[in-house]
Amino acid sequence: MADSARFYLRQNHIVLDGVWDFRVPKSKLKALQQALQKSQKSFKWQSLSARNADNAESSTPNLDLDMDLALDTSETRANSTHKISAYDANDARANNANAHATGDKSTAAAQNTSHATSHQNTATQNTIEYIEFTPNAKIDLAFGIFLKQNLNASKSRAPRIIAHRQIEEILERCIITEIPPTPRRNWLASFFESLGKGVWKFFESFLDFVNFVGMSFYFLFFSIIRRDVKLAPLLFHINESGFRALPVSLLTSLIVGFAVALQGAVQLELMGAPLLSVETTAKLSLREMGPFILALVIAGRSASSFTAQIGVMQITDEIDAMKTMNLHPISFLVIPRLFALILVMPLLVFLADASSLVGGMIAVYIQLGIDASTYVERLYETVDWSHFWIGIVKAPFFGAAIALVGCFRGFCIKENTQELGRVTTISVVNALFWIIVIDAVFSFITSRLGI
Repeated sequence: MADSARFYLRQNHIVLDGVWDFRVPKSKLKALQQALQKSQKSFKWQSLSARNADNAESSTPNLDLDMDLALDTSETRANSTHKISAYDANDARANNANAHATGDKSTAAAQNTSHATSHQNTATQNTIEYIEFTPNAKIDLAFGIFLKQNLNASKSRAPRIIAHRQIEEILERCIITEIPPTPRRNWLASFFESLGKGVWKFFESFLDFVNFVGMSFYFLFFSIIRRDVKLAPLLFHINESGFRALPVSLLTSLIVGFAVALQGAVQLELMGAPLLSVETTAKLSLREMGPFILALVIAGRSASSFTAQIGVMQITDEIDAMKTMNLHPISFLVIPRLFALILVMPLLVFLADASSLVGGMIAVYIQLGIDASTYVERLYETVDWSHFWIGIVKAPFFGAAIALVGCFRGFCIKENTQELGRVTTISVVNALFWIIVIDAVFSFITSRLGI
């Protein structure tokens, strides 16, 4: 039973008796913890000499300090000291009586002096040298960990443990590891450290991407020169990445063209120049909206698809098997996807331009009442073919950027499916970024050239 758990303070050690397990009350554990802590400070106690131990057990109360009492209170220490002093007086009277009976009073006085001196010497002992378990004592892992934690918490040398084999085996299984405190870090230093790591990681990733782009165009050039382009995978990716994305691309271009043309028509009507909405809408659709909106849709669809396909092959070691068969992954995985988007994007841009113009024509008819024939005539009169060709020229660059980013991120996947999802998201974001950069570069060049 847990109620039988008791411990006693001896002259230089602690004796534990009974069952010490998880059912021991917290008050007893706290009392034992206090005893172990006070043994490292100036905690003093007095014990009987071995000569008078038997007499003390039979004629006086047990003077071992039962630590079930509250050790922290001064009242407990006063009571304990009072009991010991009372027994000292009784012990002295008994010695005097024995000495008088034998007629040797000087011997009694010497015994009294020796007894007081021994108590004075024992009172100066401040540390516990060992902890002893009685043969009937039992413990479990919870108490073993509790005991070891309190012994390791002391700054001085930990007391020895004297116990039978079963308790020793339990204590050996209790492994206490100290968790070092988390050092305080300067937030400014942490910020610059994180910033430096991020910049260096971006720089490494950018160099890898440049290297990948160079290798891809190297293999593409030699595949065209040697007429070694794989026709079956090329046609498959033209259909998968191009024509299957056509419905959503055309619908998106139609909606965006309608919305932009409607807002432009409203503003130009307020300015007194409603027919300018036809010219503005047509030029914007051919130069920017058609190619740009189409590239965004293809990036969200095809870049993520390329990354996921190659990433799964990385996880399942299919690419390693391909290398074992002396097949280069770039030649068999990247070139068909890259070449397919370069070829199909101009055709998709042409259809997206037409869809965007139709959306603009509907918006102008709804807002301004301009019919289709007037819209087409105004379009031919004011819009030059150069605007159309600028959009067409942009298309292969958009397709190459989408294919290269999607394939590159697919090869970056090394670990697990969680990494696959994370890198797929990064692939789409990177593809959108490079589309915006390419479009900005073309806008800057055409504006400088006056086209």
